[in-house]
Amino acid sequence: MQIVDAQGVNRVLQQAGWPALLAALRQGFAAARAADLPQRQLYGLPPHQGQENDCFAVLPAWNEEGMAVKAFTHMPQNSKAGYPLLHSQVLLFARAHGQPLALLDGASVTLWRTAAVSALAAQLLARPQRRRMLLLGTGRLAAPLVCAHLASAQLEQVWIWGRDPAKAQAAVQAARAAAARLDLPQPVAQIDVLQEELAPAVAAADLVVCATAAPAPLVSGLWLHAGSHLDLLGNHAPNQRECDSSAVTRSQVWVDSKKNVLAEAGEILLPCQEGVFAPHMIAGELSDLCSLRASPRESGAQERPTLFKSVGAALADLLTAQFIHRHL
Repeated sequence: MQIVDAQGVNRVLQQAGWPALLAALRQGFAAARAADLPQRQLYGLPPHQGQENDCFAVLPAWNEEGMAVKAFTHMPQNSKAGYPLLHSQVLLFARAHGQPLALLDGASVTLWRTAAVSALAAQLLARPQRRRMLLLGTGRLAAPLVCAHLASAQLEQVWIWGRDPAKAQAAVQAARAAAARLDLPQPVAQIDVLQEELAPAVAAADLVVCATAAPAPLVSGLWLHAGSHLDLLGNHAPNQRECDSSAVTRSQVWVDSKKNVLAEAGEILLPCQEGVFAPHMIAGELSDLCSLRASPRESGAQERPTLFKSVGAALADLLTAQFIHRHL
């Protein structure tokens, strides 16, 4: 069995490139329905030495090629003690005889697959001629998200927003450095800190990506235009959300996994509780999108914003781990 640490995961995926990873995810999601896989399991842990809201999670998935399980811990107060917020490992098995193939660093796998799923959903749902991206969030996902979208669209402008100006500037610098290493057929987009208010920036953007821990809505549906694509991936809590209910009711809504979203995502659950949305109004899952021969985006007078909500599908972890293993 091979052990692949974070450095190894990053080396393999940087050499392979974002387009190859996105293509592998699209093919894998089209072949294996997330609806046929079990719901990911999050377990709240009892308070320990003054720490609260800690959790332990297990995400199993399988396809014709193999099986994987990702386990992770999420401890919000870790930063105070100098530890990362999240620790994770992915164990990959072969399907034919069940032997373990590799143990991979789960935190780096999660960064790559989350950014790749975001870009893949935008490929399938956003307007092909999207040029302006607004990213809300300044954490470790910021640079991978920018790079994944730069590699899948001819973006001309990327704005990064955060409540802390210093963190926003640091995220911009990291994104610029990572983007400069991409092999792109077009010039790298201008990447800047957003200096204006969110409302006009959302209205001006073709693509809005939310990767925050905000407990209350940051994006209003009133700010979206018909050609907007809104990607929500930061929140996993049923009582919190990154957008308001109008963003959901005005949009064509897609999700990575209905089972997981309807158990965890306040963006969908809260409008359902308010009586303005219902689970049957979800257009479909990422696996459905990947199986379509044409874009489901409406056109002309019928065009609406598109919205993609992701809480993290174990199938994406499996496919990314298998992709890495094939390229070792």
